[in-house]
Amino acid sequence: MAALYVFLGGGLGSLCRYGLVVLFADHDFRLPAATITANVLAGLLLGLIAGWAMRHTDNQQMLLLGAVGFCGGFSTFSTFSLENVQLWQNDNFGALFFNILLSVFFCFGSVWLGLRIMGS
Repeated sequence: MAALYVFLGGGLGSLCRYGLVVLFADHDFRLPAATITANVLAGLLLGLIAGWAMRHTDNQQMLLLGAVGFCGGFSTFSTFSLENVQLWQNDNFGALFFNILLSVFFCFGSVWLGLRIMGS
């Protein structure tokens, strides 16, 4: 049953990730905005779920569905890495540095915020 929760959450997370790509497709950002947005939102959601799970240890289904499944399907570290390699290959070092800095700072902050909101 645990694998089913991960599977369902992962599918939903992947669909939402695709939705962000579609949403941002008509915009010409210098940075990969859909990836940054997905990773920051996934960080916030992961913080919220982790904070909730710390108080509700008897309900691991939510952790599997949301944290492992949804956030795993929604967040995009592999895409983040590919986009950074592409920025590097295109000699766009300013955007490369800014993308890494922005992503790490805001993703770290969003997980921290989610935990704080949940009182953890």
